[in-house]
Amino acid sequence: MKRRLRIRFFSNRLLTAPFKIQMLALLLFAVALIISGSLILTIWGLNFLESAWWVFLRVSNFSILDQADALPNRVIGVVLSISGWIIFGLFISIVASGFQQQLQILKKGTGGANLKHHTIIFGWNETLPSIVIEATSKENDDGSDLLIMSDRTAEEMAYDINLFCGPKALRKLILRYGTPESVEDQKRANAPLAKKIIILNNLENKTPFESDAAVMKTTMALGKNIEQNQKGPLDQNIILDILQPTSISLMRGILPEFNEKSKLSVIPVLTQRVIGRVIAQCALQPGLSEIYQDLFSYKDIEGLEGNFEVYSLTLQEAGIDEPMVFEELLEFFPDIILIGYISDGNRRAVVSPPWGSPEAEYKINPQHDRLLLFAESSQQVFCRNDNDYKVEVSVPACRPTSIFESMSVIVYGTGFKAMVVVQGLLEHLPPGSRITCTQQLKEKLAKANLKDTSGIGISYVDMEEIENLLTLTSLAEISDFDIIIMAQDLQRAQDHDTLSLMLLSGLNASCEDNYKRPRVVMELLNPNNAELARSAKADDVIIATELASTFLYNISCDTDRYILFNELLSSEGPTIYFKPLCCYVETDKPFTFYQVKAVARRRNEIAIGYSYIDNHKLKWVFGPPNNTMERKIDKIIVLADDGTM
Repeated sequence: MKRRLRIRFFSNRLLTAPFKIQMLALLLFAVALIISGSLILTIWGLNFLESAWWVFLRVSNFSILDQADALPNRVIGVVLSISGWIIFGLFISIVASGFQQQLQILKKGTGGANLKHHTIIFGWNETLPSIVIEATSKENDDGSDLLIMSDRTAEEMAYDINLFCGPKALRKLILRYGTPESVEDQKRANAPLAKKIIILNNLENKTPFESDAAVMKTTMALGKNIEQNQKGPLDQNIILDILQPTSISLMRGILPEFNEKSKLSVIPVLTQRVIGRVIAQCALQPGLSEIYQDLFSYKDIEGLEGNFEVYSLTLQEAGIDEPMVFEELLEFFPDIILIGYISDGNRRAVVSPPWGSPEAEYKINPQHDRLLLFAESSQQVFCRNDNDYKVEVSVPACRPTSIFESMSVIVYGTGFKAMVVVQGLLEHLPPGSRITCTQQLKEKLAKANLKDTSGIGISYVDMEEIENLLTLTSLAEISDFDIIIMAQDLQRAQDHDTLSLMLLSGLNASCEDNYKRPRVVMELLNPNNAELARSAKADDVIIATELASTFLYNISCDTDRYILFNELLSSEGPTIYFKPLCCYVETDKPFTFYQVKAVARRRNEIAIGYSYIDNHKLKWVFGPPNNTMERKIDKIIVLADDGTM
């Protein structure tokens, strides 16, 4: 009885053992069978090697039995052949089962990844397809692998990525099924040896708090894996996609200890704040969204000439070994746009420092401080001491007035993002303007640290009143407003975009003759809906998922970009403005863009491009050459502290 139980236990263990163990067991059984049969024949006087060959042939092929064999040989041959049937039958079954298991592993994505210096994306949300497009683009292809791990199967992820990004992008990905918060699942992705890690939030069936908690747990599991890594931490950028400001405070309990590990950079990013800031700035300046989209992305932007990127480097990397001040460096980089520097002491971006200020006179350390600049490619980033563009600078006299006029704005939205939009409008709108927003923002704005808003009126109404205003009002009522901003907080792309497009359609019905129709600035989540919105006469369409995804990937490549972008989007730092050409040159005389840049510096600004009208369409040139301007220039694009002329 005990022997039967042992045999059954052994057979059960063998049938459930890993593929390699099963194959080894069959091989050992076949060898044992051949040796046993050979020994029996050897007893009868046959040569052992010939006996082994005879046994092997009978085990491997039943049809080789010969009628001329003696009766004992026939009996042994039949036993051996039947045993061979069993062995090779099990062999074929195990191989087929192993193949099916591997196929299931590939479909589900439960395998490991023997990678190093790769990029990992933990989680899945609406922004991920845009990250894949950005990361697998020709401009971004650095040869490193991109691994995505989420709680969806590899087959499901592959279907969606192929749908949005195409098969070419899919061929460059490694898809793995797993729980990002799991230490063991992160080991399968070889997370401690990754170069870049992006942890995405996921609002599917979760509240914002639960989503941020999942990001926090993933970060803690990552810290555990890095701590256990025997090879030591690599140079690693970890980007956290956060939804709520309170989550940043909660994460401070793990980030200080995490940052003590050498060569680690952990950056929590409030993507909703980034989007809200961009929407607020772009609502007041048509065309600004294309500029930000170009800075955040490597791909070419329609209507924008010059695909400039943000680069950071030390003076030594640029070929300069001596400390220099910012104003001196401008002459060494005439063909690119030098916008500022990052001091190694406080890791703060100094952008367009005022002429003669301590920041402008600061001696930039050639080894530790980093320059910030815009250029089309890294090949352009080098110093020149043969600058032929030096000109006499004469600043035209302009009365100090704002480039913005007082206006009336509606903000449609109830959450954190809408609150950021209102905050951004309060920082840029001139006195005499008024903002209409939902009642739900009143308490949130009261708790926020706002600047003096005494010159700007804010009125609060219910969400239904705004919806009725957009869909059911007469032309006289809606024409009182200059700008309508749609920045709602529905997380599912289909629901979010459908509601926005319905409101836009209702607005168009209220303004059929388009007389004094307000300018409409829309935020959408699905890029496929952008053309629908433009055909429905939306004036400015901001694809939030693309903006957020390219922002996250861009700063994962270089954390200095985050320091710069944070400065450009903050209320204290310089901002991108479109200012009249007459503020920089005499428009009735020939001029060069280098001359415009020199005058802009005297105005404590950095000129980065210009806009012009072509066939009644507004177009932009980013980082133009320094030669004579031959187009009919509309505005100069500058980095400045305020919007005064």
